[in-house]
Amino acid sequence: MSGEGLGSGGGRVGLFPYLIVCLALVGALDQVLARGAGGGDAALIEEIEACRENMLTLAEAEETHYADHGSCTEMIGNLCDYFEPAWRLCCPEDGCGPYRLIVWPLPGRQHCMVRCPGAFQSVHGSIVDGIPSW
Repeated sequence: MSGEGLGSGGGRVGLFPYLIVCLALVGALDQVLARGAGGGDAALIEEIEACRENMLTLAEAEETHYADHGSCTEMIGNLCDYFEPAWRLCCPEDGCGPYRLIVWPLPGRQHCMVRCPGAFQSVHGSIVDGIPSW
């Protein structure tokens, strides 16, 4: 019976609980950052709010474009008529390229999404048809 039990599978069985704990911790951290709770870093929260403000600005420009043209656009340059520096907006936390505008048709209507381009999009959220995810 020696060598039998939980840790006897060449060490592989013993890693599984650690993997589960790591996944749970990553999920919990994501939720804390998404809510801006837990006494988090004020600068980080300001960057998240600034990113969300940028997305709201683009969503408003997209709505105006839709009202004028009857369709959404995936090209930020087309929104410069409504908000001149639209093409220069970037996520203040990530500093990467322009925000993503995603358009997809469904029966009866075209749907529009504004999404953070960076690695933090799950925390920063998105806006679909003018409705923020946060």
